Amino acid sequence: MANLLLVVIGGGIGAGIRHLTNMGALRLVGPNYPWGTMVINIV
Repeated sequence: MANLLLVVIGGGIGAGIRHLTNMGALRLVGPNYPWGTMVINIV
């Protein structure tokens, strides 16, 4: 059960970081291309 809790917490943190990175890239380069998604997938 502890392992499941760690996975849930890690997934939540990862999703939050992914969202913040995506929003930051959107502000920097605009909505013409999904740069945030590309950066996250490369890193």
